[in-house]
This record gives sequence, structure tokens and C-alpha cells, in this order.
Amino acid sequence: MIVMFPITNRVFQAVVIAAAFLAPLVLILLPEKWTDKIRRFLPFLYVIVILYLTLFSRRHRMLRAPSLIPFVSYQHFDSLYARWQVYMNVLLFIPFGFLVPFSSKRTFIQTLLISCCLSAGIEAIQYFFSLGLCETDDVIHNTLGCVIGYLYWIFLSRIRLSLKNKNDKTELSSKK
Repeated sequence: MIVMFPITNRVFQAVVIAAAFLAPLVLILLPEKWTDKIRRFLPFLYVIVILYLTLFSRRHRMLRAPSLIPFVSYQHFDSLYARWQVYMNVLLFIPFGFLVPFSSKRTFIQTLLISCCLSAGIEAIQYFFSLGLCETDDVIHNTLGCVIGYLYWIFLSRIRLSLKNKNDKTELSSKK
């Protein structure tokens, strides 16, 4: 069975995710005086993107049956559509897991709780307004994406610190 996706939505998702992965690299490499001005704005902008993709771009559905059994989506993992949903749920929250600690110095637990609450809130809205399927798996996959994003932030922060230390040593040796 071949599953067709709307090309505009698929392209939009790919562009958003590519930009969300590349933006942290740019932010880490830019001088701090430049990133301080946009640091607090980015998570809110990305939440708007998440809300658009998960709520505002959806049509009303007649079916309103929540799926509260964890990992039930893996029963249909042989389907291209099921795999696509899992991957997109994880990928969608990776940038969020990076942006929350980047913008506000949140701890891992705080970032995880913020992500989990945002995801659960989206699922509740999807259920009450029949805008998609309300699934426990979505919350699990979104939270996993946040964890990966947080690890990405730690990795890039260490690179930034390493580059800063290297530049500081170079400046000190050039002043001698």
C-alpha cells in the first residue's frame, strides 16, 4: 500500500525541521552579544510552529477516540504512515529540547516537564476539538525528541565552550 502525503505539508515539515537543526549550529557559533537578543524569542516562535503543525493545520475529524495504551503505534510499524508519524513526533520536539535550555538555562528535568506538558496539552486539545488522534505514544515520542534535543544542546554547548577556550588561549598568547 502506498500512502500519499500532501506535498505542501511534507515540504513545510522538512523545511521547518531542517531549519530547526541548523539554527542551533549557527546560534552556537555566533558571538554571544548577537545571540542574547534572540535567545528568549526563539522558543516562543518554535512553539507557534509546533502548534501550527499539530493543531492549526488540521481539519476537524468525526472520530474522537483516544489511544491511551503506550506503544500501540508499534503494532502498525510496518506501515509507512505509522513510521512517518513516529519519526515526525520525535523530530518535531528535538529543536524544542534544544531551545528551552538555550534560552533560559533550564535544567534537564525542567525542560522535560515543559515538553511533556506542552505535548500533553496538544493531545488534550486534539481530543476535545477532534483535530487528530489523542495518543499516549505522541506524548512519549515528543518527550523522547525533547531528550534528544537537550543532549544536542549539551553537545553544542561543549563545542562552544571549547571554541571559546581555544580563542581565549590564542588571544592570551598573541598579547605576550
